[in-house]
Amino acid sequence: MTTTDGIRQRRPAKGAQSMARLPALARMPVVVMALALAAGLAGCVQNFSGSDTAPESARPDAAALDDDGVRLSLERRLIKDGKERFGDVAVLVFDRRVMLVGMVPDAGARNRAADIAAATAGVAEVIDELQVAEGAGLGGFLSDVMIEKTIQTDFLFDSGIESAHYRVRAVNGVVYMIGRAASESELARAIALARATGDVKQVVSHVAVAGS
Repeated sequence: MTTTDGIRQRRPAKGAQSMARLPALARMPVVVMALALAAGLAGCVQNFSGSDTAPESARPDAAALDDDGVRLSLERRLIKDGKERFGDVAVLVFDRRVMLVGMVPDAGARNRAADIAAATAGVAEVIDELQVAEGAGLGGFLSDVMIEKTIQTDFLFDSGIESAHYRVRAVNGVVYMIGRAASESELARAIALARATGDVKQVVSHVAVAGS
């Protein structure tokens, strides 16, 4: 879908699984516990927000800062528009391409989130992977955190994958990826590693290949 502003929007991939998150306030106490449980897997990988899934050292500083600025701006706009509706929405940004993942209460909220993203300065494309779904509880949330940490670690220590060029989010066992691969073979390897991770139900990739 293309908006009147010329910003591309995509709707959820066909066959994507239902997704779920705990309410934002309920999630806060368990985030620390989840990260602590995942520390052994994560090593030096950091994921303090929903969007930072790999070190930025391999990217030009200006590009990384641009993406961070877009993400922060959009997150603020979503919270201002409706913290209760968008508290479970994660914003992933790479090369000004924005992917929205997570859970919203209704179709109206999903459409509104995509519209806010499209109207945010600096956004080149909006990929809407939001789902209207109910929460799966603490167990599902902790499983998603472990999935994300495992994939991040696998990417980081795989010499064939430039981990700084990938953003990864798991929601109810569905793994979403956005970023830029150096080649088709690198992307295939990244997808294969994600699929091989325990408890992963599906991998949805919006990773672009350099030069394509």
